Amino acid sequence: MLRPDPIDCLMNDRDLIGAFIAYLREHGIPDLKVDYWPEDENRNSPDIEAVAGNMAIECTSIDTIPNLRRDSEWFFQVFSNVAQELPFRVTFRLNITIDYGAVRKGQDWAAIREGIKNWIIKEARNLLEGHQIIIGVPNIPFRIDVRKLNRRRPGVIVGRFAPEDDSLACRIRKLFDAKVNKLIKYQKTRLTTFPLWPTWSVTGVQPSSQAGLVVPTAPPRTRAISR
Repeated sequence: MLRPDPIDCLMNDRDLIGAFIAYLREHGIPDLKVDYWPEDENRNSPDIEAVAGNMAIECTSIDTIPNLRRDSEWFFQVFSNVAQELPFRVTFRLNITIDYGAVRKGQDWAAIREGIKNWIIKEARNLLEGHQIIIGVPNIPFRIDVRKLNRRRPGVIVGRFAPEDDSLACRIRKLFDAKVNKLIKYQKTRLTTFPLWPTWSVTGVQPSSQAGLVVPTAPPRTRAISR
């Protein structure tokens, strides 16, 4: 079954800093806490987010794929809980995969949602086992890649193909360049600077282009870089 929408569970930057501080308290700095939030107090120029003990902390989140959080929210608005809304329980595994950018603004998302449910209700039982590409489903303006498996645990799984993208390193560098000036002045006060880089990623990626599922259910991975 498709997991509940993880976008609702995403933490903001201060939540992530709080989680980082909690981790450090449990691993050797028991009294550590955020002493103040410089960006709240400095109204004259951009500032870092937190000072905790001898650490100056700036948190900047980044998607491993450009616009991952936005695109994932669109995807889940269309496809979340589709299986639970069917009038019957499927007795086979049905993997439905679409192109990563298939869901776009301006489409009739409600119609697409009804279209995929109606297609499952009317056609899925009669599909032959194996892989098929389905084009021209009513109300669905893109192809769907379908794999039916009779011997796997029953359920409907909707996912997206992983896009080819190698821009992450370049985007991190641009963000770092934009943030480093905030941290430099705190080095002069002998604080240890910590840029935190939570990267919102995708899970379930398979190497085959016909089987690759991308369902963004992973929590962020946070990298702490001490300077």
